[in-house]
Amino acid sequence: MLVGGLATCAVAATDPGTPDPLFDENDEAPAPGFPDPLERVNRGIFALNREVDHWVFDPLTRAYRSVVPAPARRAVRRALLNLDAPVTIANDLLQLEPRDAAIAATRFVVNTTVGVVGLFDVAADYANLEGHESDFGQTLALSGVPSGPFLMIPLLGPTTLRDGTGYTVDFLFRPTSYLLTPGGAIFLEGLIQPSQTLIFTTLFEGGTELAEGITTRDAAHEGLEALEASSVDFYASLKNAYYQNRVAFVWRRGPDHGPLARARALRGLALGSPRREVGDLGPHGANQPVESLALEH
Repeated sequence: MLVGGLATCAVAATDPGTPDPLFDENDEAPAPGFPDPLERVNRGIFALNREVDHWVFDPLTRAYRSVVPAPARRAVRRALLNLDAPVTIANDLLQLEPRDAAIAATRFVVNTTVGVVGLFDVAADYANLEGHESDFGQTLALSGVPSGPFLMIPLLGPTTLRDGTGYTVDFLFRPTSYLLTPGGAIFLEGLIQPSQTLIFTTLFEGGTELAEGITTRDAAHEGLEALEASSVDFYASLKNAYYQNRVAFVWRRGPDHGPLARARALRGLALGSPRREVGDLGPHGANQPVESLALEH
């Protein structure tokens, strides 16, 4: 964004050998993001997803919203998210987060019993046990597995090779995958947990922690329309939004969590050396560039 005026440009004088940050494009670092070697194919699938969403998913979702009152929709989302608690518990344990796993397990027991199979979030309302989510793609990332290429999956939307593999593993662990047909499970998950499926509700939820925080598809479409209207390249804008959302989700606990970080800490204790290695995360929020790099590669 240009802030200065023409007068500033007129009086600006620099050494010819000094790189100009505005015009020396060769010296600019590439923008962070997932590698996209299959961009042409991804763009074609992206166009297909938009048509399917417009003609199929959006009308079905609007019909569901018009028939089922908002309190009932929230209760259904809570119940289905409660059924998916085993995924979060398993991944919390794999991520070496026993406290989070214990909270998720306690929530599951309390909400399944006192909360009437999860229709009411008694654990959060009366025990102050807030919910959270963990997935296998996050577990792989925290274990040092590179993201692989960015992929646009038909109907399911954006992912990466690593996170797509993680989604498949999580899908097999979800009770809803066996209570419903595969297609029904995918569609219902798009309604209750759009952070994982259906591209057009993926990027505008502001967070994926709780069902109560999930916005409606109508609100998501309004956000998409605003993004599309302000974007020179809609596909690139969505890909960047997905990248930022995924980075925030994976690293939400901080840089010193996860199997890889714990292994490095133990190795440092074993060696008894305070020196830092290349790529170690710095204090006071200096971890963001490394986090992005870890997800890119």
